[in-house]
Amino acid sequence: MADESVDVSALVVAAINEAVQRRRRKNGDPLSRVVDGNRALRAQLFAAQQGDVSDAERVARSQLADNEASERAHVARMFKTETAVLQMDAKRERQARAADAERARLVEEHAEALRRLKAALDRDVAAVRSSPSAQRSRRATTAPSTTAATPAAPPRQASPARLRARELREEVDQLRQERTRQFAARLEDVEADFNATCEREQSAISAQAATQGSERSQRVKERADRERNTRVNDRVAVRAAQNRERSRALRTRTDELQKSVLLSREQFRAKSCDPYATRGEKSARPERSRTPAVSATAVDEAAEKEAEVERRR
Repeated sequence: MADESVDVSALVVAAINEAVQRRRRKNGDPLSRVVDGNRALRAQLFAAQQGDVSDAERVARSQLADNEASERAHVARMFKTETAVLQMDAKRERQARAADAERARLVEEHAEALRRLKAALDRDVAAVRSSPSAQRSRRATTAPSTTAATPAAPPRQASPARLRARELREEVDQLRQERTRQFAARLEDVEADFNATCEREQSAISAQAATQGSERSQRVKERADRERNTRVNDRVAVRAAQNRERSRALRTRTDELQKSVLLSREQFRAKSCDPYATRGEKSARPERSRTPAVSATAVDEAAEKEAEVERRR
């Protein structure tokens, strides 16, 4: 494990050094400019030391320190970049290995299914061959002939044993084909069931999403209605309060006006120069008709009507 870590570190360092050299060889590369500037500053520093110029030496030292810090920061950034690239390559390689392992697993499962099918067919063939009719035909085929064969005998027809063996081979082929068809039909049924299940689940998910969407829209509509009704009720309540306040002020002002009018009339009567009033008789001058006072009930009814009109609006 330690050897592997050392190898990876060496590869990372080599890659970073190569990238740094490649960047330095480019025209107008900031790192190459920094390196050239450092060389110039070192030359200036040497000249300043030789000429014993303290200010120039201090400036050159500060610039050289800044350039070296920028160079180290640039190298650190390139190291991080190269490390990220290597990590991405390793991640892609792990994903490729996982995909290869999954494909190998699927191939192994398919091969196992084929082996099970072949074993079932072999068992069926063995059962057919071990049947009593097959054994009789085999014994008839292997039994020695009792009659002497003549060299000039005409060609004979196929024996019943050969005919029976041919029939058995045909039956085995038919059985193998039937089993293959059954296996294919079973696979088709499984795929159809899987597709139907997927479609049902998809339709259920779609219906659930639609139901949730309709419920959500209904809730949003109800919330909007409640907020609108609340705003309307608030406006109506504010308008009703304003109307009550206005009616109260109107009643107060009306009472004050009535009191002022009555007081003015009393004062006018007291200061009047009516000759009949001086002799203790009632004045012959007709009194002016009083203005009927505004009823508080009428003011309240007017305020309620205005609030009702605002609520309907």
